[in-house]
Parts: sequence; C-alpha cells; structure tokens
Amino acid sequence: MLSRFLIIFISLAATCCLVAAPKIQEDTPVWLKLSDKTPIISLQDDWEFYWKKLIGPQDSLPEPSAKIRTGQEWKGLQLQSGEVLQVYGYATYRKVLRGLPPQPRGYQIGLESAGQAFNLIVFPSDRPQFAQVINNGRVDPERSQGSRRYAIINIRPEKVEDYTILLQVSNSNYGYGGAYYPIKIALGNEINRSFEIEGLVNLVGIGITIGVGIYCLMMWIRRREDRPALMLAITSLVALFRTLTSVPYLVNLFPDFFYSVILRLTYSSMPLGCVAYLHFLLATCRPNSHLLLMRFSSWLPIGLGVFSFLAPIAWITSLLPLYHLAILLLLVSYLLIIRASLRQKQPGLGLVMVGCLIICCGFITDILVSTFASTSLYVTPLAVMVFLILQGQLVALRAAHVYTRSEQLSQELSERNAEITFFNKNLERLIEQKTRDIRSLLDHIPQGVFSVGPQALVAPDYSHHLTGILEFDDIAKVPFTQVLLNRVLLDADRKDQITQSILASIDDDEISFELNSDHLPKEFIYQIHDRKKYLRATWSHVLNEDHKVARILVTLLDVSQEKELEEDARHNKEQMHIIQELLDVSAEVARQFFATAWPLLKENLAKLELNTFDPASVRLMFVNAHTIKGSARTLKFRALAAAIHEAEDHFSAILRGVTAQPDLIKAAWQKVFAIFQEYLDINNDKLNRRKQSASIAVSRKLLMEYYLKIVNMQAKKAIEPRQTEAFLQNLKASVTSLLFEQTAQIFGNYRDLVKKMAIDLGKDLPQFDIDVPDINMSSEARIVLDNAMIHILRNAIDHGFESAAERLKKDKPSHGLLQLTGTLRDNRLVIRLTDDGRGLAISHLRMRGLEQGYLKANSSLEEVASSIFRTGVTTARTVSELSGRGIGLDAAQAFLRNIGGDLSIELGPEHRQDRGYYPFTIILSVPCMVPNEVPAAA
Repeated sequence: MLSRFLIIFISLAATCCLVAAPKIQEDTPVWLKLSDKTPIISLQDDWEFYWKKLIGPQDSLPEPSAKIRTGQEWKGLQLQSGEVLQVYGYATYRKVLRGLPPQPRGYQIGLESAGQAFNLIVFPSDRPQFAQVINNGRVDPERSQGSRRYAIINIRPEKVEDYTILLQVSNSNYGYGGAYYPIKIALGNEINRSFEIEGLVNLVGIGITIGVGIYCLMMWIRRREDRPALMLAITSLVALFRTLTSVPYLVNLFPDFFYSVILRLTYSSMPLGCVAYLHFLLATCRPNSHLLLMRFSSWLPIGLGVFSFLAPIAWITSLLPLYHLAILLLLVSYLLIIRASLRQKQPGLGLVMVGCLIICCGFITDILVSTFASTSLYVTPLAVMVFLILQGQLVALRAAHVYTRSEQLSQELSERNAEITFFNKNLERLIEQKTRDIRSLLDHIPQGVFSVGPQALVAPDYSHHLTGILEFDDIAKVPFTQVLLNRVLLDADRKDQITQSILASIDDDEISFELNSDHLPKEFIYQIHDRKKYLRATWSHVLNEDHKVARILVTLLDVSQEKELEEDARHNKEQMHIIQELLDVSAEVARQFFATAWPLLKENLAKLELNTFDPASVRLMFVNAHTIKGSARTLKFRALAAAIHEAEDHFSAILRGVTAQPDLIKAAWQKVFAIFQEYLDINNDKLNRRKQSASIAVSRKLLMEYYLKIVNMQAKKAIEPRQTEAFLQNLKASVTSLLFEQTAQIFGNYRDLVKKMAIDLGKDLPQFDIDVPDINMSSEARIVLDNAMIHILRNAIDHGFESAAERLKKDKPSHGLLQLTGTLRDNRLVIRLTDDGRGLAISHLRMRGLEQGYLKANSSLEEVASSIFRTGVTTARTVSELSGRGIGLDAAQAFLRNIGGDLSIELGPEHRQDRGYYPFTIILSVPCMVPNEVPAAA
C-alpha cells in the first residue's frame, strides 16, 4: 500500500513539474511571439555547435559540428564526424536572430548558467565591432573556472536587422558540460526583473529560515529535552546554506575561488538537510521501531555531505544520481514514519504531513530539473520557506502546550503544597468545615447538582434543589438512567449513546471525556406524567489523583419559564404580522373575506366530523379549500394561506388515489380553523372592527334632515302626493347608497387585484379595459362575484397569457389585454370577459377527457370547452402557488349557480398560429340582489 502511494505521489509530482515547463516551438521568428502577455521566450532550438572551437565575433566560421538545443548537456551528442562527446571540453554555440525589429523598450538576452565557465557575446551581424561580451569565470580549454551564475545583455535595434549570439562554454572539472539552461530573449528588462524577483524571494526565505532557526534554538536552550526544536534548528541552519547558494545577489559578489565553495555547499546541504529533517520526524512522531532502512538512509546522506567538502568538484558533480538516490531513500523513510504515527494517532500530525509533502515536492522538482527532465526553476527555497513555517508552528504549538501545562502543574503544585500545609495544621477542623460548606452549598444552590460515578450510579452528595427539579425523594446510589434518562423525551438510541459515553469516560483519561462530551445533551425535555419541564444541562469531569476521570458532574437548570416566555414572544411576533396584514386591507374587504370563507370552512369541518371521504365530498372540500386559499393569498394573509395549502395537499393526494388518513387531515384542518379564528379575533377585537362589520355608518346631518322633513309633513293636515313621492324617492336613494354597492367601485377594485396577481406571477401588467354600467348590487351578490372573479382573473393571468418572449415572437405586445364588458338584463348583470392570450387548449382538453372517460370521440367543441368546469381539469402545464390544480373555474361556477347565476364559455374560431387553441369568452350571469337575502317588501 505504501509503495503504491509513493509511486503515485512521485508520478504526480513529476507530471506537474513537466507540465510547468512548456516547450517553445520556433516555427516562426521569436520576436513575433513577444508581447506583454508573453514577455520572455526561450531560444532552445537550432543552435550551430562548434566543438573544441572558441569562435569570436570577427572569426571566420568553419563547418558546424552539429545542430544542438540549449537546455541540455552535450554529453552523448554525436557530431557529424561520428565523435560522441563526453562531459569535459569546450565549444561555441551560435544562433542568428534574423529581422529583429526595433522595440521602444529594447530587448534583453540572458543566460542563467552553462557548463563551468562561459562567455556570452551578442552583436549586430553586420557590425561585429559593436559586440557586447559578458565573461562568467575563465573560459580556458585546459583549466576553466566558474564565477557568476547568470549574464544579461541589453540590445536596442534602431532598425530591422540581424543579431548574432555566440556562447563560448568550457568545462574541465564540472559534472555537466554545455548550456543546460536555455538562452532567453525578453522585452525591456523582464529577464533582469525575473532574476530580481527570484532573488527577493530567496532573501525572504533567508529571513524566515534565520527566524525559525533562532526561535527553535531558543526553545531548545530553554528546555533541553525538547529534541524536535534542536533538530528543526539544525534543519534551518542547513536550509540557510542551501538558500544562500541560490541568491544571485550574493553569488555574484564571490570571487572565483569561492565558486567551488558555493558548489560544495549546494551539494552538501541537500543530503544533510534531509537527514536533519529525518531526525526531526523521529523526535516529533516517536515511532515504536527504527527500521533498518531509516538507519541506512541516515548514514548514506551524512557520508555524501562529508564527501562534498573533501572530494574534487568533478567527482561530486558526476555522482549527482547517488545524491538523488539518498534523497529518495529519505523520502521513503519519511512516509514510513508518518504511517507509524497515523497508527498511533499522535497529535499535530497534520502539520507534519503537510510539511513533509511540501519538502518532498520541492526535492522531487529539483531532481527533475537537475536531470533535465524539466526546465522549470528550482522550487526548493520556496518549499523550504513554507515547510519551515509549518514545522516552526508545530514546535511553537508544542512548546506553548508544554509551557501552559508546566505553568498549570506548577500552580497546582503550589496550591497543593499550601493545602497540604494547611491540612497538616487544621486537618480535622478543616474537614468538618469543608463538609458543612459543601452541604450548605448543595442545600441552598438554586440548581440541581449531582455527580455520576462508577457503574453510572448517582453519588450520595447532591443538591437539595435537585429533588424538586426531578421530583425524586432519594436518588443516592440510584442508576443514572432511572433518575434522569427514563423520563427524558429522547429516542432509545440517543439514550444508549448517553449512557455509553458516561461509562466510557469514567476511570479513563481526560481526553476520553472530551471526545464523548458531544453525545451529552445540553437541553432536553423532562416529562413527569402529563407535565413537561425544559431542562438545561452542563457536564464536567472530576479527576482523581491518577488524573483519571473519577466522576462526571452534572448541573441541571429548570428553564421551563424561559421557554414559555420565548413561546409567548414568538406568538406575539406572529400576532404582529397578522395585525399588519389585516391593516393592509380595509375593514370592508376583511369583512367580506371572513363572511365568504366562514361558511366554506364550516362545511369542511362538518364533513370531516362525519368521516366522509368519498370522491364527491373530497372534491367539494377541495374546492372550498382552494377558494379560501385563493382569497387569502390575494389579501396576503400568509399564515392562513400556508396552513390551507398544507391541508389542501391531503385532498389532492386522495383524488390521486392515495388512501385517506383521517387523523392527519383533521389535525391539519383544526390548525387551519385555529389560525382563521385568530385572524377573525384580531380583526374584530384588537382592531375593533366588529361594530364596523355589524352596522352601517350614517351621517347625523342626513338623519336630522329626514327627521325634520317627517315632522313638517306630519304638521301639515293635507300633504300633497307630489311631496310624499319626492320625499320617498330621496329616502330610497339615500338608503340604497348605504345598503348597496356600486359596480363602478366594485370593478375598480379588480384593477388592483389584477396588478397584485401580475406582480406575484412575474408577468407584465396587462391592459385591463372595463365597460360596465353603474348599477346597485347587494353585498351578498358582491361577495359571490368577488369569489368568482378571483378564480377567473387568476386563471387568465397565470395560464391565459403567454410569456413576454412568446408574445413578442407572435407580434403581440409583451403585456396582455383583458376586456370586460357588462350589460343589465332582467335585474342580472351579464359580464363577458375576453383576453388576447393563446386561447383554450381544446386538443389537450379532448385528450384528457378521452383518457378519463367523460368525453367521447365525437364530442362537440362546446362539450369539450365546457369540460373546463369539471373539478381537476386544467390546461396548466405546471402547478403554481396561485393556480394550476384544476379547481378554480368549477368553484366559480358553483358559487354563481348557488345564488341563481351562471358561468359559461363561448368559443371563437381556431387560431391560425397556434393549432389546437381557440379564443374564448367567459360569460358570467350575476343577480344584482340575492333573492333569499332580499326582504319581501323590497
């Protein structure tokens, strides 16, 4: 398992490094690719290679020995002569940049490193006397010597011209020969800027490395047994040397003699740093066994570190694969240590794992770069920075934990010493006093306090208030489950978890209680017979002299009154919402709603009491519920509408074939009735609208005027018939204005209703044209008309009108058009309502009718259209909050027919654009006065 993980990890790291170094194709001139987004490009391909020749700007050019790429060593290259090159020797690379255009910012040509020593020469091809040369060390065929890490030359062409690049490389004692970093060209000073950024990053790394090292060293000096701090300080010191060798600013200051010293530090710091981190892991994780691989992986890197200081540079650089093997062995050791730590579940392992993975990625990337498998930058300095910060945090956390624990132990020891001294002097008296104090505290503390000991038995010492909370007389040595859990309203599985958590914590370490404390409830309901108490509990542990959990201390607080206050506050908040909703509508509108909804609600409750759930009864109750819900939603009575919607779902399920559940249905409708009653009580009592609903406000001036007329008429002996008729006409007009409502006002309210529905459905506000004669209508007839119009207008807006996008495609305005006309016939108001929507889906209705059996294949269009008045029939594709259940139109028809009115439909010709859809007109016939409600004298 571990070997698979290692192979996958190394493969992924190698893939990431290779992906991070894209290969540049030079099918077109490189300067055509240079831009602000790509300011630097590598010149890798097609270099003329002259073996054992140091060619200058004005020298004649012999035949090239081969074509070569920069960014790789020349070892193994086969020349045209057949010679296969080895690592030592000297040569010249040559490349011509043709047609290099002028650039305001100019260009930079740079090289990070090549062989042991190199000269970089750049000059215009037609003017070799203007050559720019940077020497890196001493280019000598016999004995070369390196000096600097990189070279940068700035050029600024004044016209389109060719530039020649010459790179002279010599190597006499370095393990790699040739330009193993590609030469780059960039706009402006981008190459110099990239090197500066790399240098600044390395300088930051040096600061972090020094800081972490000093901090860890101080931790070790303060506490000599803190071996992980010492090992991390040594790791930081080695990492400091490794980072110093990567900073260009510092490397360029060293003379030629110190170049070999830098190389030795580079090669020795890699294995020694890995060994130091291995011992840091061993000291931190403390695995149970030291494997042979760990010992071997320690001695091999140490030997390589010593070898790097003593051996010649040529030997050191040629044995780089051995360094890589040692580092890979150390990485395997890291993983073995972490696996052992995972089994032991040691704290702080997360930081160790993250740090180990980061340093492993850095080492693997460096190995790939040094073996030319990748051309990305060395990332070890950056990885070391992050790694040292994480591991320093681990050392700091452990030191802080040890310091805190030491301070606690010191304080506890001082307190114990003081207590022991005091006990020795006043032992017997102190015991009596402590016993009295504890007993007094337990007797007077206004909380229930007790402790649970071994076998989950309640200890003898508990507070007097506890018996009042739990209503137990004597709970000493009674099982905890019998005292508390048996009366707690929790399921059996949760109770068993609580019991097992207590048993697992007692006589175990403190950490065991901390791990199991999540299973102990903070609040619960304690039931005594038919009474409930809300209890709040706190759980803590008491340790014995062995630092084991001796008992678990439980504190109970009765918060029933607090919960009742919270419930009252919630109820008051709900009432405030209801009051606001009622205030948003007028008293007359609220009166009409309650007058309409009450008979429907009462009828549903009566049928539910009879347990009648046949299809006809369920359909009737469904229609009643849908009607009340539609009116409540229109008036924005949210709590009532939500409760009716939930109760209505039971009827919908029964109509779909689901078995009725009488208890659930009754409970849902009792909730609806309670909320309805709450709305009604608040409207009548708190808003004082009861008197407004039961009486009509009449002007005192009007009454006085008619009173005086009657007195004057009685005073006269003879009264002319004309005067009497005029008086009665005026009186009739006044009474009519008080008792009846004008259709102009009624239909004016429907405009606001349409606006609210359009907003709720997210549709454009339709144009609503109304042409109705201004006549009188009784309140009873108006209530029925309101209920019917709510359903009809809702269906027209929700299902009749297409979406704005569909209407625009059909060359219609985005908003719909509603046209309502009314005429008076035989004391009936006949209303015709049309819209310019898609029309009635006759084909859909016919298909539904054939499926359900209430239509035949030869049914007429009128019969198909009239099926829209059947319960459950709808043309809606989806059910919305306002419509779509197939209840609206049949409910409206039932309301009108109950008072002697009617509701019908009239079809027009089929649409040409929408086949299967027919325009239609809804026709309502409404009596101006309900016959049963009008007095006979009228």
